[in-house]
Amino acid sequence: GICLYFYLLGDAYLLLHSVSKGQAAGLNEDSIVEKCLSSFESGVSTAASALEIVDPLRLLCIYSWCNALIILKNKVQKAKLIADQSFNLASMHTNVIGTESIELLQRLRDDIMLYVPKPGVDGASKNLAQNSEG
Repeated sequence: GICLYFYLLGDAYLLLHSVSKGQAAGLNEDSIVEKCLSSFESGVSTAASALEIVDPLRLLCIYSWCNALIILKNKVQKAKLIADQSFNLASMHTNVIGTESIELLQRLRDDIMLYVPKPGVDGASKNLAQNSEG
């Protein structure tokens, strides 16, 4: 129950941010962004201690947190690291659960790669340096 609560809270803040352009309910943009990211992170942390890596709710929290990191903070490398670690952990459980979880995490990794600058593209090293922070 608590994992779902954190997921829904993070999703609500993400929606609030996109609808209000960061200014709503007496909260400034930084506050909304931080509440969104901390809600998703709390959901992932809670799920890690309560749910298997292949549990759909845990995967949903991971997926949403990574997307929010990219959308709100442009933290592509951090999102990639989370997705890679989750993929590697889930890969160890494929005998038990099947491949649907692996496919979802692989899709997340593929989506994140769309945001990783390509070598030789103008500004790639600057973007990569920004994305590797945090």
